[in-house]
Amino acid sequence: MRALALGLAALVVGAAPAAAQEGPVTGDRRAAWEAVHRLRAEEALASDLHEVLTGWGNLATARLTVADPALGTALYELGEARWLAGDIPGAREALDTCIRQTAERARCAELRGRIDLEVDAVRALPQHWTFDDADHGLFHPRAFWDRGTIRLDRQDNDGVLVWSTRVDARGPDQLVAGFDRPSPAPAVLRLDVTSTVLDAALEIVVEDDLGGVAVLTRPPARLPAGRRIQLTVPLRDGALDPTRLYRLTLRDATAQAGSLGANTLVLHDLVIE
Repeated sequence: MRALALGLAALVVGAAPAAAQEGPVTGDRRAAWEAVHRLRAEEALASDLHEVLTGWGNLATARLTVADPALGTALYELGEARWLAGDIPGAREALDTCIRQTAERARCAELRGRIDLEVDAVRALPQHWTFDDADHGLFHPRAFWDRGTIRLDRQDNDGVLVWSTRVDARGPDQLVAGFDRPSPAPAVLRLDVTSTVLDAALEIVVEDDLGGVAVLTRPPARLPAGRRIQLTVPLRDGALDPTRLYRLTLRDATAQAGSLGANTLVLHDLVIE
């Protein structure tokens, strides 16, 4: 996959991958890993992405079972291959299966998040998300699905994004949006939000494509329960180059406000300009 992605492959393998021609691999860890390593070697030589997709798809969905420890690796590789081929739903399906069924869940969740970030990234400004429909760039990373959910709803005839979360020892929940070199560079975020149950707190964090991180709300923005709050947060803190911003994170910092338990944050409106 790496060779294909970088355009380094020069040889065409005429026959179908060996992994696609063999029978099921079950109950034999050595055979399972041998199948994975053989397919990796074959994909390094292949110039046809379809062959790679066929090989990983057959291995992950037909030859390995949940009992095979190599299944997580095969599903990860299948998800990556589908992503490179432009099959975003198929990539998400493979990675979600990996997360649900295998010990490679953290690795697969990380790739799932990268795909979501790239697909829905902000490419032009200003952006105004009213949450009347699914046409917005915020998503709930798969790695945090055990801590909360998001859904669209309507309040007072206006669209809202309902973020239901639980504040506990597992750490803060978060929502994320991506940037793909929008023009002009992002300068400010305006967020209209209500915490419905707990006295909550929210951190706004930005990252650049060089690995730099800046927490823009110090201390976290306070959200008293039941009050609709309008936040205005400059996205240019001086530490990061605004033209290289890659990720925007809304991080639930309610635990820092001394509150624990179930809570719901209602996002009424979000503007990035």
